[in-house]
Amino acid sequence: MLAYLKIYKKSKVPYIFDPGQQIISFSRKELSEAIAGSKVLIGNDYEIQLILKRLGINLAGLKKMIEILVITKGAKGSEIHSGTRVIKIPPARPKNTSDPTGAGDAYRAGLIKGLVEDWPLEKTGRLAGLVAVYTVEKYGTQTHRFSWAGLKKRYRENFGGEL
Repeated sequence: MLAYLKIYKKSKVPYIFDPGQQIISFSRKELSEAIAGSKVLIGNDYEIQLILKRLGINLAGLKKMIEILVITKGAKGSEIHSGTRVIKIPPARPKNTSDPTGAGDAYRAGLIKGLVEDWPLEKTGRLAGLVAVYTVEKYGTQTHRFSWAGLKKRYRENFGGEL
C-alpha cells in the first residue's frame, strides 16, 4: 500500500485512501503521510475512530488533512465531509439484509463512479449507498448484479431525482 502511495504522490495522481483493516499495521507517521496525500479518505465509523485514536487528533484535525472524508455508517447511511460541509447521505432501502460482506467495497465503487463523473457529492454518496445495498441483499462478496436501468429505477425510488 505504501509503495503505491509513494508512486501516486510522486506522479501527482489523486487517490482514495481506504486503509480498512490495515489501520493498525501502519505506524502513526505512515498513516499520517498516507492520509495527508489522499484526495479522499474513506472508512466506516469504527475505522475512522481508530484512525483518530492512532493519530491522536480529533475529527476537525483529520478533515484539515484531506479534501473529502467519507464515513460509512451501515444501515444509517453515510456522511461526506468536504471543507466545512457535512453531507448526510440517507441509507438506501435494501429488499433484505442477507450479508453485509463486501458492502464497503461496493460503496467505494459507487463513490468512484460519481467522482469520475464529477457529480455533486450528494448524488455521488447516494449512488454509493445504493450500490452497497445490492451487496447486502446477496450472500457472499461478489454475488450481486444490477443493470444501469435497474440502478436508475431504485435510485429514483429511494431518493427521488435521476442518475
